[in-house]
Amino acid sequence: MVLLWGEELVQIYNDAYAAIMGKKHPAGMGLPTREVWPEVWEFNEPVYRRVLEGETLTFENQLFPITRQGFREMRTSPFAIAPCGMAPIPLQACLSQSLRRLHRSGQKRRTLQLSGV
Repeated sequence: MVLLWGEELVQIYNDAYAAIMGKKHPAGMGLPTREVWPEVWEFNEPVYRRVLEGETLTFENQLFPITRQGFREMRTSPFAIAPCGMAPIPLQACLSQSLRRLHRSGQKRRTLQLSGV
C-alpha cells in the first residue's frame, strides 16, 4: 500500500509496495509520485484529481507501462484508490492479493525466460 500525502502526493509506502517499486526503492520514498512514476502520470493525474474530490475508484486489470527495473514493461494489475480519513489526502490502496499476483507474474515470466520457453 502507498499513502500519497499532501498536495504534491508524496509517497509513503510499506514493504509490499516497495517490491512493486523495484529499483525505484528506496529512492522513491518521500518523493512526489509524479517524479517517481512519470510514465503513468497521464493516467494517474485525473484519477488523483477525482479522489481529491472525494471519489473512491477501483480498476480491474488496468494495464500500465511502468519502468521499475530499469526498462519499460507492460503490467496489468487491479487496484483501488480512495481518500484517506477526513482530509482530502489520497490513499492508493493496492490490494495485497493484487500485489502478490503482480509479483508472481513477474517471477513466472523470469522463470519462463530462464527455461527458454
